[in-house]
Amino acid sequence: MEANHKRVLKAVVLELRHMFEGYYDDDRKWHAGDLERRLNALGVWREREPLTADELAQLTPGDREARRVVDAYLKMRQESDVPQAEAVGEFVRETAYTWANRLLALRCMEARDLIDEVILQKPVYGGRSLEHHRLAQRQPQLCAGEDDGLFAMLDASFTKQAEHLHLLFDPRAPGVALKPSVPALKQALAVLSGTEAVRGQAPATSEIFRAPDAFGWTYQYWNTEEKNRVFEKVGTQKDARIEGADIIPATQLYTDPYMVKFLVQNSLGATWAAMHPQTKLPDQWEYFVKDADRAPIDRKPVREITFLDPACGSGHFLLEAFDLFYGMYVEQDEVIEPEAICRSILEHNLYGMDIDQRAIQITEAALWMKGAERVLQATGATSFTGVPLNLVATNIRLAKGKDHLKAFLEKHAEDKDLSSALEIIFSGLENAPELGSLLQIEGSVEAKLKALQEQYENVKRIGGVQAHFNEPTPIQGQLPVGVESYSAWKQKTLARLKLHFSEESETANLGEAFFSRSVGQGLRAFDILARRYDAVATNPPYLGTNKMTDELKGRFQELNFAQGKDYYLGARQK
Repeated sequence: MEANHKRVLKAVVLELRHMFEGYYDDDRKWHAGDLERRLNALGVWREREPLTADELAQLTPGDREARRVVDAYLKMRQESDVPQAEAVGEFVRETAYTWANRLLALRCMEARDLIDEVILQKPVYGGRSLEHHRLAQRQPQLCAGEDDGLFAMLDASFTKQAEHLHLLFDPRAPGVALKPSVPALKQALAVLSGTEAVRGQAPATSEIFRAPDAFGWTYQYWNTEEKNRVFEKVGTQKDARIEGADIIPATQLYTDPYMVKFLVQNSLGATWAAMHPQTKLPDQWEYFVKDADRAPIDRKPVREITFLDPACGSGHFLLEAFDLFYGMYVEQDEVIEPEAICRSILEHNLYGMDIDQRAIQITEAALWMKGAERVLQATGATSFTGVPLNLVATNIRLAKGKDHLKAFLEKHAEDKDLSSALEIIFSGLENAPELGSLLQIEGSVEAKLKALQEQYENVKRIGGVQAHFNEPTPIQGQLPVGVESYSAWKQKTLARLKLHFSEESETANLGEAFFSRSVGQGLRAFDILARRYDAVATNPPYLGTNKMTDELKGRFQELNFAQGKDYYLGARQK
């Protein structure tokens, strides 16, 4: 993206964040944005007790539903010992980026001709977008209110896009329940359409949003001011540590394209070259080190080759890996259809994790747009539905002191003997929001399963008689019917566990639904962490150990990352 386009995009993104969420002025005074003022109108504040339902007779049905969602969210955070002011701020922040992410994604998608125009307003449509114009023609009654049908038009677009971008357009996301005010929404659309310029920059044009890396840059710019605030705090306050939500803006950094290409081409690309010494693909990889000493690797179908970015940010490494995989599929089988290639890459080859939900949403959209453009350009198709992606954010929120497994084990008594191993998963996920892919749950789970299996084999060997009378025997000499090993039992139990909490997430009780969704998210994280990958590449988050929390610093020491630091410094000195 050109420098002048970046300046305009940065101005647009910061304007959206200030408008929706709020901002600190030069004197560090907080100015609430539109969504916090909307929350106040629903009777919820950071520092005051919320009003009761009896005191809110003036609320519309939509506002009452939003208040129900807010109350359930705040209760969930209260159960995790999060103070009300912090929880309210968290809800406002998530709601702001939910709306901004969706509007920015739609703008990028329409600029790249992947969808009909939803955001871009044109004089030919009376100052409306194409989809807004269609709504007014077909259902004029929906455009009779103050919002001119904008929310109806956006709700329809969100629902449609959720079919292939479920993380970004999840209809159950708590943030979407609280709508911005009509004036704020209209201003946001004007800024994104370029009919209103902001911060002394030129109006935003479709050329800016058409750039392949535009959506990725929005992530960097969204965090700009917050990152400066965090570093100002740790620079002026003695012994200050970067923790909680501050880790996200403090550690995110856009990786230059040449670095992405070098790392991906010499990890994933090198893996393919070692499997296929006669491959011609390295001729297309400008940063591939061709004369490196590489040992041969046993071949496997490209569909089975996996690539992980454990701190994926807005997905730049995964996007580069997508291009490499596409070439591998073509080289392996020249007759395979472009759509089949794209679906297989997204479903089988690419994996990503991040501590920031917003980053994962952007990665999902960026990968889908990459696949959609490939398919549409190659085939002339008009749509690309995509597939669920192997992406997960570790902003997992599990209430403290809650019996996570009770209901599941009551329903699946056959898994009761694995409860000690399953408890390790839940206890390990408590630090997921801070540690992200540094979590090491799978090793502890496997160790517990190994111990259970040893006890099982011991009991089986002596005919079901307990070997140690002072220790309980978890397995009475027999695995469940149809299960041949502990490994198979673990896989089937985890599958049942995921299904259980997926069903629980659909409950009408919003508190239970929020909890179950977090559990499901945690199980997806465990699944990705428990896998082994053919290639891993990332730009690790930058955070000095003197600014880390004790938990994070301890994990780095456990993993012995200091060796990598010493090697890097030694290489620089040479």
